[in-house]
Parts: sequence; C-alpha cells; structure tokens
Amino acid sequence: MFLEREHNLFIKNTVSKIKSINAFIHNTKFFIQYCDMNQILTKKVKAFFKNTPSKRMPNYNKHGGFQYNNYKAFMYYAPTNKNLPYLSLTTSDSSYSALSKLNQIIPNLELSQIEYTIDLFCQDEAHIVDLFYLLRKNMFFSKCKDTSTKLGGKVSRTDLERTTNAVYQVNFKSKSRYIKIYERGHDNKKKYTLKKKKVY
Repeated sequence: MFLEREHNLFIKNTVSKIKSINAFIHNTKFFIQYCDMNQILTKKVKAFFKNTPSKRMPNYNKHGGFQYNNYKAFMYYAPTNKNLPYLSLTTSDSSYSALSKLNQIIPNLELSQIEYTIDLFCQDEAHIVDLFYLLRKNMFFSKCKDTSTKLGGKVSRTDLERTTNAVYQVNFKSKSRYIKIYERGHDNKKKYTLKKKKVY
C-alpha cells in the first residue's frame, strides 16, 4: 500500500511539473506515381534540379527543390526501383499555410507519410528524467511489437547515471507506425544524472 501511494505521488508530482504542451505536425512526405518534371513546376516557382542522387534518398537517381514564400520543398525523382513512385517530396514546414500553398503549386500530390510531434516542457532537467521514465512505463501503443532504447547509455527505471539524453523507440522495425520518445535536456550540463533509487 505504501509503495502504491508513493508511486502515485511520484506520478502526480512529475505531471504537475509540465509547464506547457505543444502539439503539431512536424514532418510530411508526399508522392506522385508518375509525372513530367519539365511541366510540374512550369512558371510557378523557380526550382533547381540535379542529375545525381541525394544522400537523404539514395533510392532516387535525381533530386531538386524549390522555395515558395518562406517555405522550401525537396524533391527526389527517377527511382532506382520501379516499385517506388516516380516523385517523392518533403517540406521544411508542415503548417496549414505551407501545405495549402504547396497544394496550389502541385495539386495532385498524394500523402505518403506524416509525423506528429508532441513537446512536453518541464520545469527542470530532473523532471525531464522522471517524465521520460513515466512515458516509457505507462504509454500504450496499439499493435506495436518492438521497443528499443538508443543513445544515452543504460536506462533502468529512474535510477540513472548517464551523460547524454536517451531515445526510446517503439515499433522501430515498422515502416508505417513508428514512435520515438526523446529525453531532451542540456547534454553539456550533465556530468551525471544522479537519482535516488526508486523501485516502481
């Protein structure tokens, strides 16, 4: 009973130290199954094209990009694999205004991938560690099979001793449903994160 009460108090205290929450679309990727690159951007924006692969998307033989308003789009086309769509496109901004403007320029884009981000801001780095632990322990992900903790050294409950932030990955082998939970703080201020032992 005492352990449960202590644990509930730990949860309440950790959650109360969340200062703000910011949810937004972080990243979007689009595709076109087939298109004529000589016509797709004619008289709409100034684009650049390179007849070489990009390190970001090596499965495409060519790449390019263009700027519209204050936004940028990056294009990868001419795939090495015939099963891939002819054009893959990513943007530097996924706000409503950016995507609306992009739709006016290239109206036949189809959605390939979308990445949602939820930022939780804490009062200090000690509570970041606690919140990172609570999220790993209590969040439920439907139909997710694999988890992995990368970077930051060993993660064991909240009894931590490491000098860099960790990344918790859920369903990391999947190409369609992939979640990351980042422990964020100032690495250069961490000599060691020393926490009293908890047995939750």
